[in-house]
Amino acid sequence: MRENAPAGASNLAHNCCEENRSTRSSYFRSVAAYWESIYQDESLTARIYQERKDVALRWIEDLSLPPGARVLDLGCGAGYTAVALARQGYRVDALDGAQTMLDMTASRAHAAGVMLTTSIGDAHELKFDQGTFDLVVALGVIPWLHSPHKALSEMRRVLKPGGFLIVSTDNRWRLTNWFDPMSNPGLARYRNRIASALRKRGWIPMPDTPPPTMQSTREFDFWLTQTGFSRTNSVTIGFGPFTLFRRNVLPDGLAAKLHGWLQGRAHAKWPTFRQSGTHYLVLATNSVPRTGEQALPMARNTRQPESHGYDVSTPVVLLGANTHGSLGIMRSLGRIGVQVHAVYSPPRGPASFSAYCKSAVVWDFARAHPEHTVSFLLERAQQIGERCILIPTWDELAVFVAEYYSNLKPRFVYPRQSGQLARSLCSKKEMTALARQFGVPTPEVAFPRSLEDVLHYTETARFPVMLKGIDGNLLKERTGKKMAIVYSPRQLREMYSALESPDEPNLMLQEYIPGGDDSIWMFNGYFNASSECLVGFTGRKLRQTPIHTGMTSLGICLRNDVVEKTTKDFMQALGYKGILDIGYRYDARDGKYKVLDVNPRIGATFRLFLAGNGMDVARALYLDLTGQKVPPSRQREGRKWFVELDLKSCLDYHREGNLTLRQWLRSLRGIEEAGYFAWDDLAPFLKLCLTGVSRLIRDARQWIMGRFRFLHSRANGSLGNLEPTLNRIERNPATEQSKP
Repeated sequence: MRENAPAGASNLAHNCCEENRSTRSSYFRSVAAYWESIYQDESLTARIYQERKDVALRWIEDLSLPPGARVLDLGCGAGYTAVALARQGYRVDALDGAQTMLDMTASRAHAAGVMLTTSIGDAHELKFDQGTFDLVVALGVIPWLHSPHKALSEMRRVLKPGGFLIVSTDNRWRLTNWFDPMSNPGLARYRNRIASALRKRGWIPMPDTPPPTMQSTREFDFWLTQTGFSRTNSVTIGFGPFTLFRRNVLPDGLAAKLHGWLQGRAHAKWPTFRQSGTHYLVLATNSVPRTGEQALPMARNTRQPESHGYDVSTPVVLLGANTHGSLGIMRSLGRIGVQVHAVYSPPRGPASFSAYCKSAVVWDFARAHPEHTVSFLLERAQQIGERCILIPTWDELAVFVAEYYSNLKPRFVYPRQSGQLARSLCSKKEMTALARQFGVPTPEVAFPRSLEDVLHYTETARFPVMLKGIDGNLLKERTGKKMAIVYSPRQLREMYSALESPDEPNLMLQEYIPGGDDSIWMFNGYFNASSECLVGFTGRKLRQTPIHTGMTSLGICLRNDVVEKTTKDFMQALGYKGILDIGYRYDARDGKYKVLDVNPRIGATFRLFLAGNGMDVARALYLDLTGQKVPPSRQREGRKWFVELDLKSCLDYHREGNLTLRQWLRSLRGIEEAGYFAWDDLAPFLKLCLTGVSRLIRDARQWIMGRFRFLHSRANGSLGNLEPTLNRIERNPATEQSKP
């Protein structure tokens, strides 16, 4: 059986000239017998085509089209799909470019006792009136077209407004290609050069027909959007056979089991596999109704379109676009067509390398005077040429935008937030006072002003306790950490002395609430100008980086009515406006959720929180600020998200004895999205990997050189300048591993 056989048996393409059309007709007549048996064969290749057909038929069943609905099977091939649709009571038109295929379809329909219409046609020029069909099915057609854009436009023309399209293409980035030098995309340039040289010498013949084309899933989604379709569901299908120099390397049984396991991960939307199958199958709608025509209802049991026909003409300027949180914003808004312009702080992080980043410029927010930053941003908006939506990603930038709202207003759109409120929420001390004022539970805290206050605190304190920065970012900038867990009075005294700045006290002491990292709950939401929550999501941390004290590295989206109601009431009382990221810890001792911190901005974890219709807080803000309605949204229960830094955290949890290999593997189930990795946007992930490798090389070099100097000094009978350094490390309380 031929691995490279066409996916749909269609002669609807590459017919720019009569000679090409004749050649391709001959080719499809020659493989007619292949397609007669492909849906009955038991080989792995045949199973993949059968599964593609079965998924398409399941989607059609979920559409609940009315009896007698008109369906076009474009590139009907041997007629299996057309006959199955006719059996469901639909009026089916089967169209193909090869009469041999149409004869097989008619024969199969006659044997099944169903009626359908067959005709020869060209996908680029369909001989049907506008708005004829409720559904168009085009399986395996796109790879054989010389102008897919024109064919897609024709499919949309013959569809009714709101009608459905089920279409497939061959995935350029299929997993199986990477293991074979004969198909690896990275080697395509060299293969073409070698083949061209061999053909010139007459050592290999010219191919009989042009090879099928392949597209990435992102590229094909873009084609659909350009044509006027909205994607409502998609999946990649097919993991195998695995070949080396086009020869199978796995036994059929093992290859089938591997395909089954990988396909299950793809259906579960695992980030690594959901876009790496052989075929990319898409369900889309004709999203823009024509004048005077009524759209069909949306399909049941399918995801809503990403764009919904929104006006996405207003660009976005992203402040502090360095890490995965900013990258998530670019992808979320960029995938619905919004132009996102990044302003990043040095050094340049992976986020600004995203394919969804329209432009990226550098600005040192930390060192620049606020007035200069305002001038820079106004000039940037003038260069873009339109009034832009402004989205800050740091606490300091959120405070800056709130305080300079009036200055930025002529060129930017942003929720009008009180500068004092934004500053108070960023301060742990003032936030705690606000929470207590409005009846929101908080951990017990103390705000020492001196070492004497700390000594007094240790007389009655219960250890361990949390030592945190009132302004966490300021503490991290000065010391490299935002918080620490301390286990004894001695360690607290030493760490306080090492971390505190006597001139500007910035440390607080907070009771340690017992429980694992999974006792931390989060709320993400967007509040409009009336402090009404238009979308709100809750979820739970599963792991953190750094462990026990850091940001979410693995989280799960779960409903928590107590956290949701507490947050909404709190923000309504404060008159809060904009995106909010807030964290709580459940205290099993009294059954209360106690607020830990409030971020008056979008959180780095916001892509964990996603609704069934694709809505998140970034999209909600965009729609509201551009005067568009934010649709009602219900969060996707059980959705998991992780950031690649979780791999390091897992090692740390394992060293503690709190994570086994089996537990780690189980925790990966259900992960739908990663912080950096995405098949349609690989550059940020590659940049992250490159940075990580460079850091490892640098650290290894420093360790080797340090070890060499140490041995050299010891050989000379003196440790030289290393001895004070070692003593400082030994005395540094931050490295003390004391336990209660």
